[in-house]
Amino acid sequence: MNNKLNSQQTASLTLRTIDLNNTNNPNGDRGSINTGKYQMTWNNIDLKLLLGPMFEDYDLFNLCLRTVSSGSIAGTYIDGTGNNLQSNNIILNISGLPFINQTYDVYNGIKSSAVLGTYQIAGSTYSNQAYYDNRSLCFSKQQQMCNITINYTRVYDNGTPNVTSNNYADTVFMFEIIGIPKEKGNENGTRMFKN
Repeated sequence: MNNKLNSQQTASLTLRTIDLNNTNNPNGDRGSINTGKYQMTWNNIDLKLLLGPMFEDYDLFNLCLRTVSSGSIAGTYIDGTGNNLQSNNIILNISGLPFINQTYDVYNGIKSSAVLGTYQIAGSTYSNQAYYDNRSLCFSKQQQMCNITINYTRVYDNGTPNVTSNNYADTVFMFEIIGIPKEKGNENGTRMFKN
């Protein structure tokens, strides 16, 4: 991580699918997860509480995915193509935060979700992937409370996984949130046109 990021205020957000299962979430108030464990929603995330003093100090924030870790699961994921590799290589989509200019793709145009990155699930062994500073999503503090949804789509066709033999393993998503300093006047806009 570079020194510029180290000098900024940051917050951490950890989202765990195991918190959404019936044993840990008997009333469903923490959120929900579908049977295949490829669409999950964490409810009532208080951005003011999460961001602490950063909520007042900044108007915009970068959400940076740092690590995704999945448990092992026996067997394979078989989708409608009959090829388990199609459902093991996934796109991580996120929605629920007030994103700024992060919701467009060529096929769908404007979307309600943004792409965090891609992830390969190993299947019968544990999977872990680290992400670095060059991937972040910008959001504002337009709302204090939000529900965050992460869902998987297949890399090869952006389709919904059709998992027929196993659920995906429980997964942990770890994020860092970095405040974007407020610009003085229109410095940011004018800097774009300077060489």
